[in-house]
Amino acid sequence: MGNNTVCCISRGKDSYILNNELVIYRNFKNVTVRVKQGDILKESGEGVVCLYYNPDKTAFTQLYDSEVYQNLQKSSFDTIIPQPLQHEFFRLIIYYHVKQFENDRDLFQYYNGYRECLQSLNDEGLKDILISDCPNRLQRAFSAEVLIRSVMDFLEDSQQLNIKSITILNADKKCTRFLKYELIKYIEEYQQPSLRKERQNKFMKFITSTRSVTSKVPDDCNFSITDFELGDESRLIQLQEKIKNITLKTKNINKCKNKNYQQKKN
Repeated sequence: MGNNTVCCISRGKDSYILNNELVIYRNFKNVTVRVKQGDILKESGEGVVCLYYNPDKTAFTQLYDSEVYQNLQKSSFDTIIPQPLQHEFFRLIIYYHVKQFENDRDLFQYYNGYRECLQSLNDEGLKDILISDCPNRLQRAFSAEVLIRSVMDFLEDSQQLNIKSITILNADKKCTRFLKYELIKYIEEYQQPSLRKERQNKFMKFITSTRSVTSKVPDDCNFSITDFELGDESRLIQLQEKIKNITLKTKNINKCKNKNYQQKKN
């Protein structure tokens, strides 16, 4: 996906956008959410938040000073490091340290990282936010779902929103299509509270306890993250139903054993 950063940028009122194409926009809780195809370095704005796992692999290496670079190298995970700038495009970069994505267990840190970025910018009173979608080694479809749900959940859960617009940017055309799909899907879910609650619970359970779920999977269930392309959760639902049936069957067997034991004892 180009580079290995996940970045959020706040765009000031006097900023301008160069050669970035609008793919879709929706209004949600008085905030305009947009998806654009374009380059993060062609955007100007007040603040930048960049999630990184390697300080040598971000979009902003040319803007480091020695102190910031050392701090980025030494910082622990989930640490925020600010860098004020006198730059023609950016005035402040906030770096947020995450682990490199290796397996399903790491999905939650990306979900949480986006929310931390948005909360920081909202607390600063910034109104126009830009997010660059570029997590490393995540499949396009699933990274899009993680990003969209993180952004929309943040908006839904926030008691006080200073943010007025959020623009999600990706240079990859296929990525923007997945982002578009996930945004449409989320808005449709939100209009049906029971469906929204059901799917959100499944999503959060998957990204926070994937291993505990899959450890109980029978051998004939071929479960992987690829089953979640385009937000398709049918395989997870089927898997959970099979686990529930197996658990119920086991409980019934144990009840019968206990009943027979009591009868023999009497």
